[in-house]
Amino acid sequence: MPLGWTELPKGVGIEPSEWESFARLISSERLHQARHTYASFMIAAGVNAKALSVFMGHSSIKVTFDLYGHLMPGTEAEAASLLDDFLEGSE
Repeated sequence: MPLGWTELPKGVGIEPSEWESFARLISSERLHQARHTYASFMIAAGVNAKALSVFMGHSSIKVTFDLYGHLMPGTEAEAASLLDDFLEGSE
């Protein structure tokens, strides 16, 4: 079972016999949009890139950064400033 999934009690959710009907109701485009929305919400909630990569089932973290890097917090200037602050504090 994929990470983040749990077994539901019988009668809750979609029964296996109903998947075909359910699949016809939801287009692959809507599922794709839902997937991107999920990833965007995870990033906004502060989930780190490695965990997001695992939850999304990406083959590598590079895929996650290529797709969602623009949504990740922080900039190069912020990273440089954080390093400066760290190095100044260690003196």
